[in-house]
Amino acid sequence: MITDKIQDTFYKKWNYINFHDICLSKGELYNVCQINEIHITQNDLNYIFDATFGWYPAVEIFLNHYMHHHEIMEIQQLNTLFDDIYRYVSIRLSELLPILSLCNTFSMDLCKYMGASTSTLKDLEKLAANGWMIRKTADQQHYELASAMRHFLKRELHYKEADIKKLHLAFAKWSEDHHQMIDALYHYYQAMEYDDIIRILENSQSVTFVDVSTDLIFEIYQNIPVEKLRKSPYAYLRVINDMLTSIDIMQGIKMLEDFEKQLPNYTVPTNKLYGELHLIYGYMSINSIYEMNGCFKKAHGFFQGETSRISSIGMNVTLGAPHTMYIYHRTPGDFVNLVTYIEEELHYYLDITGNLNAGFIEQSKAELWMETGKFNQAIQQAWEAYYVAQTYQQKSIMICSMFTIMRCANLLYDDELLKMITERLLAQLDNNENIYQLYAIHCSLGYICAINRKTEEANYHLQQIDNTTITDSNYFIYVVKGTLLLYLHEYEKLKAVAAIMLDYYRHEPHVLGEIYANIFKAVCYYHQAQLDIAKKKFQRAIEISKSDGIVLPYLELYQEIESLIIIFQDDPFIESVISYYGRIDCGLGAYKGRLTQKEFEVAKLMAKGYTRKDIACMMHVSTETINSHAKKLFSKLKIHTWRELLDISLNDEI
Repeated sequence: MITDKIQDTFYKKWNYINFHDICLSKGELYNVCQINEIHITQNDLNYIFDATFGWYPAVEIFLNHYMHHHEIMEIQQLNTLFDDIYRYVSIRLSELLPILSLCNTFSMDLCKYMGASTSTLKDLEKLAANGWMIRKTADQQHYELASAMRHFLKRELHYKEADIKKLHLAFAKWSEDHHQMIDALYHYYQAMEYDDIIRILENSQSVTFVDVSTDLIFEIYQNIPVEKLRKSPYAYLRVINDMLTSIDIMQGIKMLEDFEKQLPNYTVPTNKLYGELHLIYGYMSINSIYEMNGCFKKAHGFFQGETSRISSIGMNVTLGAPHTMYIYHRTPGDFVNLVTYIEEELHYYLDITGNLNAGFIEQSKAELWMETGKFNQAIQQAWEAYYVAQTYQQKSIMICSMFTIMRCANLLYDDELLKMITERLLAQLDNNENIYQLYAIHCSLGYICAINRKTEEANYHLQQIDNTTITDSNYFIYVVKGTLLLYLHEYEKLKAVAAIMLDYYRHEPHVLGEIYANIFKAVCYYHQAQLDIAKKKFQRAIEISKSDGIVLPYLELYQEIESLIIIFQDDPFIESVISYYGRIDCGLGAYKGRLTQKEFEVAKLMAKGYTRKDIACMMHVSTETINSHAKKLFSKLKIHTWRELLDISLNDEI
C-alpha cells in the first residue's frame, strides 16, 4: 500500500512534508479500508484517526502494520516510528513545548502570552495550515494536536524536569481570565486544585459544562472530594444536576440524598436552596410535563421573584428536541390538553430561569398544528416560536422550530422555504460544540433527507448522530432510522427497529413514536405476505392517531403505505387522511387514474422541481426509465414541459 516514494519522503529530514500533504476525513479513512479490504474495528479506526489526524503517510504506515499484525500499535511503537520527526518539531517549536504538551486546545494569544517568537508562531501556523499533527479547530480560533504527538512532547517535557503542576496552574489562570472555563477546569483538575474547581462551579455564570465536554466533566466530578463539595452548596447542586440529567443518574441520586442531609448546616437562605432542589426535581421528571411543571411551580414559590443560580439562559438545554411533543405526548387524546397545560403553566419555569427554553410554548402549538395537518398555521406558529427563542438565544428551540417549518414546507412543495431552512440548520452546525444541539440538527436533516429518498445524505446525518453517542430521552432517532429503512425497502431491519421502539414504549409511552412503530411493523408484515398481522398493526396505529387527529405520519409516508391505506379507506379517519393528501398533492391526485403508479410518482417529483437524474437516483432506476415515464405521462396529460406540469399541480386546471 505504501509506496517507496512515500517511504523515502517520510524518512527524509522533515521540511513541512510538502509531498502528499493531505489529510483524510474519518469517512475517507473508512473508505480506504474498504477499498483495500482491511477489516478494521470502529475503535481501531478512531484510534488511527486520532493519532494522525488522517495525515495520509502516517495512516498508511498504521494500516500496513494493522494488516500484518491485526492489532493497533502501542504508543511506544508509534513513538519509535515518528521520533525523528517529532523531535524535529519539538526543536522548531521548543518555546511552545509546555503549551503543546499540556493543553488540549490552545490559541495564538496564549502562545504570545507565553513568549513565543514570531518565527515560532509562523512555524505553528504553517503546520496547522498543512494539517499535519497540528490543526485548527472548527472556529479557526484554537489549535489542537494529535494525541500521539502530544504524548511524545509531554515525555520530552518531563525529560526537561519541568514543573508540570506550575504550568497547569498558569494555563488555568490564563484560561479563566479569558473566560475559557472548560480549559480552566481541565488545567485545575490536572493540577489537582479542587478548591479552584469548586470556586468556578460555585461562582460562575450558569453553564451546563457537560453539554460540551461530558467525559472531562464526568471525570472531574468523580474525583472531587465530597467533603469539599459539601462546603459549597451551589457547586454541589450544579454537580448533582449534571449527574442526574446527563451523566450518572444513580450517582446523582446518592449525591442528592447526601445534599439534603447537609441542608441544615448551610448559611445560605434555605428557601433558595429548596428552590434549586425543586428545579432539579423538575428536570428529573422531564419525561412528564405535568410532574415537571408541578416541581417548577413549587420552585417558583421558594425563589420568591428571584432566579436560579444553577439554571439560567446561559445553559445549553432543551425540554425536547428536535420534536418537542414527541417526548411529552404520552396519552392518546391528550394532545390539546397537553399544549394548553404548557401554555398555562410553563411561565413558572420561564420566570425562575430567566426565560430558559423561551419559545417552547409557541413551539408546542406549532407541533400540534403540524401533526393535525394544518401546515400553514404550523409554519406561522413555528416562526413565532423561532423569533421568541432567538430573542433569548435559545438555539435548541430554534432548531425545533426550523424542523417543524421544514416538514411543513416539504409537504406543501415549498422548495424555496425548504432550501432556506436547510441552509439555516446547516449554518447552526458551524462552531457548535453542544452535543444535544448537534444531535437535533442531524436528526432534522436526516429525517428530511430520508423522506425525500436522499439515502446517502440521510446516512451521513445518521452517522453524525451515532458519533455523538447520546442516549437521548426522546428517541426520535428511531423514527429517522425507520423512515430511511422504509424507503430503502429493508424490511427485516425495519422490523427490528420497530420492535426496539415498541419495547421502549412499554416502559416510556410515546404516542407519536408508537404510531410510527406500528406503521413500520404493518409495512414489514404486508411485504412479507402476512396480511392479517399487517392489518392488525395498521389498525393499532389508526386507533392511536384518531383520538388526536394525527395525520402527519400518514401524509409523509403516504407513497410507501398507500396499499395499507387503500385497505382501510372506508375508515373515517383514513378517509380524512386521503382527503388531506389530495389537497396537499396540489391537484395531481385528481388525475391519478390516468397514470400508472410509477408515472404518478414521477409526475409528483417533477412537480416538486427535481431533475430527471435526481428522480432516477431516488427511485433507483436509470435516467432512461424516467424519460420513458415522463414521455408517457406528458402524453396522457396533454402537456409538453415540466413547467406545464407544475402549473397543473398548482392550479388544478385539468
